[in-house]
Amino acid sequence: MKFDIVIVTYNSKKWMDNCINSIENQKDFELKDINLYIIDNGSKDGTIDYIEERAKKTKLGKIELVITGENLGFGKANNYGFQKGNSEYVFFLNPDTELLEDTIKQIKQGIEESSEEFAMWECRQKPYEHPKIYNILTGETTWASGACFIVKREVFKQVGGFDKKIFMYAEDVDLSWNIRLHGYKIKYLPKAVVVHYCYKEAGEIKPVQYYNSIINNLNLRRKYGSLRQKIAWYKHFINVLKSDTPFKTAKRNLVKAYFKNLKFIGHFTNWRRKLENKQDFKNFEPKFVYFDYECVRLGDFEPIETQLKEQPLVSILVRTCGRPNVLREALISIRNQTYSNIEIVIVEDGKNISEEMIKNEFSDLKIIYKATGEKQGRCKVGNLAMQLANGKYLNFLDDDDLFFADHVEILVQSFQKHPEYKIAYTTSFETRIEVKQREPKYEYVEESRDIVHNKPFSRVRLLEVNTFPIQAVMFEKEIFEKYGGLDEELDNLEDWEMWQRFSAENTFLYVPKTTSLYRVPAKQKNYKERQCELNSYYEKAKDKINSRNIIVNAEELLKEIKNI
Repeated sequence: MKFDIVIVTYNSKKWMDNCINSIENQKDFELKDINLYIIDNGSKDGTIDYIEERAKKTKLGKIELVITGENLGFGKANNYGFQKGNSEYVFFLNPDTELLEDTIKQIKQGIEESSEEFAMWECRQKPYEHPKIYNILTGETTWASGACFIVKREVFKQVGGFDKKIFMYAEDVDLSWNIRLHGYKIKYLPKAVVVHYCYKEAGEIKPVQYYNSIINNLNLRRKYGSLRQKIAWYKHFINVLKSDTPFKTAKRNLVKAYFKNLKFIGHFTNWRRKLENKQDFKNFEPKFVYFDYECVRLGDFEPIETQLKEQPLVSILVRTCGRPNVLREALISIRNQTYSNIEIVIVEDGKNISEEMIKNEFSDLKIIYKATGEKQGRCKVGNLAMQLANGKYLNFLDDDDLFFADHVEILVQSFQKHPEYKIAYTTSFETRIEVKQREPKYEYVEESRDIVHNKPFSRVRLLEVNTFPIQAVMFEKEIFEKYGGLDEELDNLEDWEMWQRFSAENTFLYVPKTTSLYRVPAKQKNYKERQCELNSYYEKAKDKINSRNIIVNAEELLKEIKNI
């Protein structure tokens, strides 16, 4: 497999040494199979001189510099770089980035594991991961960030490359949607990491990004959106002009940018007319979420370490009950974890119905499996899983729930940053689903998605309600050994009662990033039935909690009450 890497520079000298070094430091990949094409957009800081010298002593197949003499914009310059090479795969990369030693290897593996319908792959960015949604099981996503993505050469050529009229920002969304219009799919590769020095600090809002993102959102609505979606943009735009903005001159500059952009209306509307009669366009549904293009996970500015200091063993505890087609998906989400030192403890309540599927399909994973033979109940099964676990940290994942790829990594990193904590939790999606097919393979249709339990830890709140789902919480095994496990007399809310005991002397660390999801029925009738069942156990669980006379840390509790 060969790659052409295309980088567009504009006064980028300070980044180039580390960027090129990181490409030349790739392990387990033939460096001569990588060609680097650098398109300079009129730099005046010594970038050109540096690259010309560096090209003479490269380990790569070659480094070729193209000097445009002016700032052509991101997309147009990348199109020039694309034309210079001939490798099957083209890796578009920002100059303010560094690859890890195995990034190209992971990209290669991700491409090889993809079906033919995938034509575009996006790398994971650190320290700030792009927060948009992707399919946990397949990696499919709706668009790829222009900072670090790979595309098949033939497909990029087929769709005509980047739109030259989009100078900067949203050109990556446009290209992604165009590729999807032509019948291809896009895949997110969480294990292929690119360190991107895009922001000086968390939450930074950059003026150029702010203006261009808003205006180009309208351009994409003109190309892909309905009349209603175009009207919605104007409503959002008026609200921005009425509200406080992050910069003093923001409103004036936005209005100027809007009028300057009017000359491109014909280009975008004509593009749509050419394609809207095609069948692919009729089946394509662009997603506009305010000025963005996808629902997002909470935690876009929750920093991620490039590499963890240590990787202690983490035991994922899976309770299941004779439904291997459901369990399969949970195990795939564990296989996809970016954290490697994991053991999976699967306890099946009843006969060993899932054992054969586990052996045949997941022999690559470190699994401890046990079936109880006779039905024991979810709490006994959970306690057995905790007893069998060897990990320093334990984390439940019931068979119908899923982890995003970074779940374990994020929580282990949080413990390393805050060693005073022994229990931590992230936020989760509650997804309403309808089961379309049960056998031979479960097929879920997701109706809605809501972020839940996204609040800092509070003992006061925990006294009244269960404030986080079980799969969102990771804890040291010694906590279980000290305070005991799940109350075996409860069939629901058993985790809430256990968290009460755990919280007596321990504060839970809140990590504001969405890293998992759990499923609930989409149909209102079934949802209400489920809620009624949970409510029926509320008083029983509450009585259990009260009967234990749990003594909490009074000083911490008083602080929380004062804050309330």
